[in-house]
Amino acid sequence: MLATTRATGLLLLLTAAWGGIVPYVGPTFDFDLGATTRAWVFNQNHWTLNAAPGVLGAAGGVLLLVGTPWALARIGAVLGLVSGAWFVVGPTLEPLWHSSGAGTSVLIGPSGSTVHRVLEAIGYYYGIGVVIVMLASFALGVLAFAPRAVAAAQSVATRPEPRPSFSHARPA
Repeated sequence: MLATTRATGLLLLLTAAWGGIVPYVGPTFDFDLGATTRAWVFNQNHWTLNAAPGVLGAAGGVLLLVGTPWALARIGAVLGLVSGAWFVVGPTLEPLWHSSGAGTSVLIGPSGSTVHRVLEAIGYYYGIGVVIVMLASFALGVLAFAPRAVAAAQSVATRPEPRPSFSHARPA
């Protein structure tokens, strides 16, 4: 069970790290979204929609990697859930903190086909968020049974071995 949460934590860490770094390195290989056409541009959208939830999800992955105590691993899974939810919901809420309204949405790619822009939105936000939520939910499910499994393993390990009984009575 510990190996399962650690593997999930590693996957969560890698997915969140990708989500946090994609707006900075994506334009290098023509994977840009919205007004982002140059690599390593730091702006409010990149920080609030990618870097912050990426750091939060990576921290959750690290806590799952540590794995013990169970409460710490559960906190890591919850951090992953919050991170993944923000990756999914954040782009929808993004127009709320822009005053100009039209033309500022991060979901409108500067060029490319509709399919290309949809794939970029999935690779930047929605797909990453869904994968992170899935991994964090799986980890929480595994961790829900962790204390019971540990207690059962400890009770089996501490149970004394039954002694064989030898009967010395003679048959009549």
